[in-house]
Amino acid sequence: AGVIQAVDMFGLLPDGSPVVPFISPMTICMRGVGSAIFLSAANAARTPLLIPVLPNSPAGYSCGSIPVSGTIVLVRNAMTDAQPMPQTGGGAPVSVALTNCQVRTTNPLNLRSTPSLADSSNILEVLPYQTVLTATERIPGWYGVIRGSLPGWVAAEFVETIGDC
Repeated sequence: AGVIQAVDMFGLLPDGSPVVPFISPMTICMRGVGSAIFLSAANAARTPLLIPVLPNSPAGYSCGSIPVSGTIVLVRNAMTDAQPMPQTGGGAPVSVALTNCQVRTTNPLNLRSTPSLADSSNILEVLPYQTVLTATERIPGWYGVIRGSLPGWVAAEFVETIGDC
């Protein structure tokens, strides 16, 4: 995506213990103009999320606001699967229900029982290249899909969308 720079942001209490959710969102400004991608430290998946560049960013800088510890990356071109996601009050991404959405695999791809790469035992099937599936929901980096009557999850970076996704 053409990384310009990346910064790890975290908080520490006076006793040295880490703070993952910040008391209030932190604004980070990076030199350069581009799109801001955030990888939250609040979950192990570290799924990339596109965050809005603040319109009042100083000339030659791109600023974004983050609610929790993580890595913010300034890139020349936004990643196609990084989408802004609705947030709960605590800053955690929530699921978005989809209608009239299908996804097509761009590689052979694992259909998983959960939206996680952490456990290879959650692989239900290896989907062939160009398999079209009905997508029912989206969370950062993943689509919830139906394969026949079997529900599962596919990684967003390995599918292209069809319809209102």
